[in-house]
Amino acid sequence: KMDTVCACFGIGLVPTGTTDPYALRRQVVGIIRIILDQELSISLSALIDSGLTLLGTKIGGDLNKTRQDILDFFRHRLEQILADRGFAKDLIAAVAASSIDHLPAVVKRAQALTTLKAKPDFDALATAFKRVVNIIRKAREEGQIIPSDQPLRIDPSLFQDDCEKALYQTLHQVRDRALKDVEAGTYDDSLVAVSTLKPPIDAFFDGVMVLTEDERIKQNRLILLSEISDLFATFADFSKIST
Repeated sequence: KMDTVCACFGIGLVPTGTTDPYALRRQVVGIIRIILDQELSISLSALIDSGLTLLGTKIGGDLNKTRQDILDFFRHRLEQILADRGFAKDLIAAVAASSIDHLPAVVKRAQALTTLKAKPDFDALATAFKRVVNIIRKAREEGQIIPSDQPLRIDPSLFQDDCEKALYQTLHQVRDRALKDVEAGTYDDSLVAVSTLKPPIDAFFDGVMVLTEDERIKQNRLILLSEISDLFATFADFSKIST
C-alpha cells in the first residue's frame, strides 16, 4: 500500500477532489487503520521515507515536497477517521497540527484532550495556554527571539520578579513528570500535570511585561515562554482549540 502511494505521488499522480484513479485514499485509510488497530509503534515519516527510498531514481521532482505532500494526505485521512470516531473538530485540528508521526499516540492525545475539555475550568486553562503559544508564534515570525546556533538557555539571574522564578521552577518540575507520562503512554496523567502550569502562567502575565525595553530580560522571558510552548506542542496546538 505504501509503495503504491509513494510511487503515485512520486510521478505526480496525486488525487484531486473528483479523481482518484488508483484509490490512494482507500490505500492510505487502510494503512492508518492497520497501524491503529494493531497499535503499531511505527514512525509514519520513516515509513514514507522508506517507500520513497525504494523507488530511488524512478521518481523525480522535489523529494522533500513529495514527502510533505504524502504526509499531508495522511493527515487529511486521519482527521476524517478521528471525526468518524466522534472527536471534536477543534481537538482533531489541534492534535494533528502537533504531530501525526505516531498514529496511536495521536488518538491517545485526542482522547486525553477530550477528557480535559470536559472539565469545568478547561476554557480558562486553554485561554492561558493559547496566550503563551500565540506570543511565541508572533515573536518567532517577527524575529524577536534572537536566533542562535546553540540552544537558547534561560538565565535565572535575570529574573526580576518572584512570578518568573515560580514559573521557571514549576516548568521544570512539571516537564519532567509530564514527559515521563508521555513515554509511558499515559497522556491523561501527562496533561493533568501540564495543567498545573496555569496558575504560575497567569501570575507571570499579571506580574511582568514580556516585551520589556531591556533586550536581555525580554529575551529571557521569551525563552521561558518558548520552553512552555514547546511542552504544549508535545500534545497539541492549543491555538486551534475553541474556547
